Amino acid sequence: MLHLDYMHRDLKADNVLVSAKGEKLSAKLIDFGLVREIPPEQRADLTAAVGAEGFMAPEVRLGKPYHLPADIFSFGTFSRFFLENQQLALTQ
Repeated sequence: MLHLDYMHRDLKADNVLVSAKGEKLSAKLIDFGLVREIPPEQRADLTAAVGAEGFMAPEVRLGKPYHLPADIFSFGTFSRFFLENQQLALTQ
């Protein structure tokens, strides 16, 4: 995700494995089936609506051109999902 020449394009809860050792959390990204190399000159040419609906950036859902910030949006959506579910698990 953070390497500037590649986009994961399917960041969602099912594609992030989270483990805990004590209070330390670690995450591993999986499922690279939709990864696409994005050369600098092509950064705004993606239009295919791929990924999980609930984690897609608005421009992806609307079929508008998108690039790296769409992965950042998806990561933020995943982070919120993870934190909310972690809170829920801790209170039960």
